[in-house]
Amino acid sequence: MARYEDDYDDEANEQACFIATAVYGSPLSEEVDILRQFRDEFLITNPIGRALVVVYYRLSPPLAGFISRHQTLRALVRECLVNPAVTLSKSIQRRRAH
Repeated sequence: MARYEDDYDDEANEQACFIATAVYGSPLSEEVDILRQFRDEFLITNPIGRALVVVYYRLSPPLAGFISRHQTLRALVRECLVNPAVTLSKSIQRRRAH
């Protein structure tokens, strides 16, 4: 059985925040940067987190494409999924810094 964490490729996935980029409209948004930092500092540093990232990179590109083409869906995903993830990521990063 393949291990998902072994499938993570640092170089290929360096900037890939597909769904956040779709809902914010740019890979350069502050929110996308916060999520990217959380991925790099917390998720890919352990086997479970790396496995989650690999699954996300396998499933999210077609979802992000669909989301980016529907304005109402972009707003819904941003408010119900991505904004809470950004808030949680910032909170965890702040706790770790103290």
